[in-house]
Amino acid sequence: MTSSSRGVAVLLALVLGPGLTGCGGVTPIKTSFNKAVYLYSAGHYEEAAAEYRLAMKEDEEDLAARYNYGLTLEQLDRPAEARAQYEQILAIEPNHPRASVTLAAMEWESGDAAAAEKRLHVLIEHDSSNLFVHATLAANLVRVGRLDEAAAVIKRGLEEDSTSVDLNALLGDVNLLRGDYGAADEAYERALKRHDEDLHAIVGRGEVAFQTQRWPDARSWMQRALYVHPRIWRAHVTMAKVAEIENRLEDAAWHWWQARDVAHTKGGPFHKETIDYDKQLQRVYGRLLEKGGG
Repeated sequence: MTSSSRGVAVLLALVLGPGLTGCGGVTPIKTSFNKAVYLYSAGHYEEAAAEYRLAMKEDEEDLAARYNYGLTLEQLDRPAEARAQYEQILAIEPNHPRASVTLAAMEWESGDAAAAEKRLHVLIEHDSSNLFVHATLAANLVRVGRLDEAAAVIKRGLEEDSTSVDLNALLGDVNLLRGDYGAADEAYERALKRHDEDLHAIVGRGEVAFQTQRWPDARSWMQRALYVHPRIWRAHVTMAKVAEIENRLEDAAWHWWQARDVAHTKGGPFHKETIDYDKQLQRVYGRLLEKGGG
């Protein structure tokens, strides 16, 4: 899939991306729609697309089928066609949440942030209880460093539901980037009270611990994150740094290798650091040789 719809909330890749609209039940009726959902989940995108077209032929206003068809087209690297599907949905239902958010993501990724923001603000005005939209807008504002605006959006969302995992984790990010580590830790903790395996908040608490030089706590939080998902770049980088500080050089080398393996080029407030992994590894191996008397 292109980065567009999955770039909706870069800071929340695991929890905020728009999902496939599926069907319930253990033994679903064998409709074209249900066949398409199954084929999509199995990675058979061409076949899934064909079944979604059949479903839409049967009912042109089947918005679930049309939205899923758009996602399938993105998987097939056909973003212009996918966008056309989302626009058709909005022609039928102007405030369709998933289509609006996905189109906003495409606009944001293409550089048209103003259009994306306007679309999301309209959606919030239409339904202020939709916390996913608040979080999507706030995440993108955080990503580009507009922290005060992000905080205002988060505050409004938390007035709807003060226990929101996503919004509290984003508030933690805002405070972390402002250097208010106590407030950041409290926000991440509130998120974890609602969902104790929320990766966003776990990694955030690890970063707070690292920034406040609480090395064992930083290691513990990042280890916890890696137990949940073993390919988190920020966790491996922090673990490598902590291991070097604690003179656990073999661990440091392993985490630098892992960080290099999962390194990405996404932009954002937590991905500004340019790392020369070869240089890091050479330094660690040099220290290991000195330690071993080699």
